[in-house]
Amino acid sequence: MYKRVLMFLLLGIIAGCNAMFTDVFYKATPTDSDTNSDTDTDTDTDTDTDSDTDTDTDTDTDTDTDTDTDPGLIPPPVGIFKMGKFEVLDTNYVQSGPDWHGEFWFHADPGATIDTDAINSVNPGGQICVTGSMTYTDETSPGYVSFGMNINQEQSQAALFLEPLGDGVFYDLTDSSTAISYSYNIGADGATYEPMKNWCQQFPVNNSVAIPYDQFTTECWAGGSHVPYDMEPINKWSVSMSVNQGLTEDFNVCINNVAPFLYWDYDLLEEGGNTFNQIGPWSGPVWFVPPKGGSANLAEGWIPYQGDGNPLCAAGELAADVDSVGIIGYTLNGQNAGMGTDIIDGEGLFVDFTNHTDYPLQIVLENAASDNFIDDFCVFIEGSGPKRIPWSSFKTECWGSTGKPYNREAITSIDFIATGDVSGTRKFDYCVNELRPYF
Repeated sequence: MYKRVLMFLLLGIIAGCNAMFTDVFYKATPTDSDTNSDTDTDTDTDTDTDSDTDTDTDTDTDTDTDTDTDPGLIPPPVGIFKMGKFEVLDTNYVQSGPDWHGEFWFHADPGATIDTDAINSVNPGGQICVTGSMTYTDETSPGYVSFGMNINQEQSQAALFLEPLGDGVFYDLTDSSTAISYSYNIGADGATYEPMKNWCQQFPVNNSVAIPYDQFTTECWAGGSHVPYDMEPINKWSVSMSVNQGLTEDFNVCINNVAPFLYWDYDLLEEGGNTFNQIGPWSGPVWFVPPKGGSANLAEGWIPYQGDGNPLCAAGELAADVDSVGIIGYTLNGQNAGMGTDIIDGEGLFVDFTNHTDYPLQIVLENAASDNFIDDFCVFIEGSGPKRIPWSSFKTECWGSTGKPYNREAITSIDFIATGDVSGTRKFDYCVNELRPYF
C-alpha cells in the first residue's frame, strides 16, 4: 500500500503540471500501424511515413501501408516474459530457470549421426550445440534427429511429470542449414514414444519462437491427427529434425534458450471479496486508499473487480489539502510484497485509463529500497486513453526539475493517484483499464 501521503505536502506547486506521452514475440501482430483518426478504406499502396493527424473521413481506395504511429491510439503488442534461461549445470544436466531441470538427451535414427563427444564435453555454463549429418534414404533409414530435456528430474533420478508452466514454451535455436525441417515438441510419454502423448508445432529453426500451449497438437505435420494439447502434465521438451528424401544435410544447432513463458497480459481476478492482478510475472492485491483530511468524503467510492473487461474505478471528493488523495495501487510481488520485484521488462509502461477530471493524475513506482517517498519515481499524466510512458520518464520528485530518472530499480507497486489542491475541494473520478509493460 502507498507508503506515505505526507509527500503531497510538497506538491502544492504542481496543480498545473502535466506530462503527456505519445511517444520477442507478440500475442497480437497488427499489420498496419496507421493510427490516424480518419476512416481509411482505400486499397492502393500508400507508403508515406508522415504523421497523419487529420480528423476527416478518408474514403479513398488505396491500401495504406504507411509506418506512422500514434502510440496514444493503438495499444502496443503484448510481449512475453521468459520464465527461465537454459543453462548447463553438469555433463548432460541442464536447467531452464528454477522450475525446469533435468537430463539433456539426444537421438539419431539410422541415416543420421551426432557428434556425441561435443555434447558430452560441454562444461557448466557452456552452450550445447548438436552437430552432425542427416540423410533420408527411405523409411528404414529416415535420418531423423531429435534432442531435448527432461523438465522435472533431479540428477541421477527418474524423470517426473510437471504441470505446464506459464502460457507456452519459448524456443531460441540457431542453425546455418536451410534444408532441414524442424518440429518443436512437448511430451508426456514414457520410455517408448507414444504419438498421442506428444504435441508439436513446426517453425524454421533460425527464428526464435514463442508457442502458446493451445497451438501444440499431436502429429502436427500434414495429414497428422492434430489433436490439441489439453494442458495435462508433461515431462519434456524436444526438437525433431528431418530432411526430404534423397537429401544429405549437415547441421550445427545451438541452443540459446528454451523455457516456459508468460504473456504480459493484464488480468484481474476476485478472491474472497478482494481484487488481485496478474500481469505477466507481476501479481498481488489491488487496493484503494480513500481521501483523508478536511472535508473530503468518499462520495462514490471504489469499484473493484466486476468481471473480465471491466475497469477498476475510484471516485469521490478531495479536500482542499494536498494530503487528501485517492489512490488505486497494484502490488507487484504478492508473495513478498515488501521485497518488490526487479522484473522490469520492455521499453516502458503502457497504461490505459479514463480520467473524468481536468487535472492530471500521478503515476508512482514505489521504490522497494526505501520507505522515503522522495525516493519513489513518478510522472504526471494529462487526459485519458492509452499511453506509453518510457521507464526513463519516471523520476524522483517529479513535481520539480532535479529528480533522478528511474533506472529499473525494484518496485513494490504501481499507484494511480488523484491529489487534492489547497485552492479548494475538487472531485476525483477515474478508472484504470489496462496496465503492463510495452515492447
